[in-house]
Amino acid sequence: MSGRAVMSQPSVVMDVRDLTASAAFWGRLLGVEPGKPRSNGDYLTVGPLASGVALVLQRVDDPRQVKNRVHLDFTVDDIESAVQLILELGGSRLEKQFTVSGETMADPDGNEFCIAAYTRDAQGERVEPTSGP
Repeated sequence: MSGRAVMSQPSVVMDVRDLTASAAFWGRLLGVEPGKPRSNGDYLTVGPLASGVALVLQRVDDPRQVKNRVHLDFTVDDIESAVQLILELGGSRLEKQFTVSGETMADPDGNEFCIAAYTRDAQGERVEPTSGP
């Protein structure tokens, strides 16, 4: 087998109950204009999370009942400002935190995600943000 990847062009698909409200929430946080519903109104692509990775919302009828087995992590410039915006948009801060130097949040459907003011490199080592250009 060659060194070429077998899979490419990943999308993260998140179950939501209200496609329109969730698209508005995630579109605002990601700074993008979400696409239009498709496939009988059951799917909507919000936009890119990173180069080649898109966030796709899938409408489901049942509410989330257990902790997410997969969640998103985001790097933010200012944690408190990001928390405030998330709360204003209908998200919430989880009582049980799963990060020690950031915040564990949830979208209006309860889908969990973390925010922090740092990122990690390909080996998982913490990379602090650089100041200036």
